[in-house]
Amino acid sequence: MRKTVLLITIGCLLFGCKKEETTEFPFDSLVLSSSNLAEINSIKFTRSDTLYFQRNYPDPPQNFYAIISNDKKIELNQYLQNLNINKYKPFFYDENLDDGQSYLLQVKAKDTNKLIFIHGSDAPKELYNYIDSLIALKEDLNFIPTKQVIDFGNLSSILPIPPPPPPLKEN
Repeated sequence: MRKTVLLITIGCLLFGCKKEETTEFPFDSLVLSSSNLAEINSIKFTRSDTLYFQRNYPDPPQNFYAIISNDKKIELNQYLQNLNINKYKPFFYDENLDDGQSYLLQVKAKDTNKLIFIHGSDAPKELYNYIDSLIALKEDLNFIPTKQVIDFGNLSSILPIPPPPPPLKEN
């Protein structure tokens, strides 16, 4: 009788437990910034379930946040596990293009601190697919404004240069 109860208990433990997806976010943070003539913004992904968004242009700059569902977080983590950021060079620049779309991808991990700047259409298709999927995820979320200061890294390469100061009036 004891053996039967023990076998049933072990069977229930082995077959009754559902394995939960625990795929970890592969980076400490990932920031995707985009710039074109109409807008400049950044999306920040971290190990938490919070996604941050910053609109830099049109003015005024403003920060937002949204909460990612657990299912979306698992899907995102699995997708980003395949991104080997180290295989890409730091610049993809179309010299014949004066305006157009630019992207800045900043990835921070334990032993990696990588920037990839893309201007034009010279980057590998795989990078554009990652960028498109991150933007699509952002579009599906409902962002809430926040006054919280959020570090989006060094955006100087994607932000426009400030205008010159107005001329001084002579007395």
